[in-house]
Amino acid sequence: MNCEEIGNLLSAYLDGELPADEMKEVSAHLRACGRCQQDLRELMRVNSFLSDYADEPLPASLEAKLAAIGHKRRWLHWVRDLSLAASVAAALFFGVIISGEVTSKSTTQPIASLGGESLYTLYEEAGR
Repeated sequence: MNCEEIGNLLSAYLDGELPADEMKEVSAHLRACGRCQQDLRELMRVNSFLSDYADEPLPASLEAKLAAIGHKRRWLHWVRDLSLAASVAAALFFGVIISGEVTSKSTTQPIASLGGESLYTLYEEAGR
């Protein structure tokens, strides 16, 4: 394993979550690599720092703000989904207009024309 692969496994190694064979590989690499040893020491310091604050409850004002953010995100997802649906509907609508014709009562009438010819006619002449 190289240093990048070891770096991706250090957290799981520190938590004892790796399979036995990978634990051995990481341990062997750590014995020989000072850079990865340093990365492991830094990770251990971060874990130690975070564990000091793990049991402290969040202030009520912060919990309220986080709840509001969650509500805003749900609203933004709804707006995004609605925008996507509107975009698809608009694309279909303009696709019908660009095709040059709409069938009504078994008659085909051009919607848009260019120099007296319908767009559909121009489209057919182009070999499409």
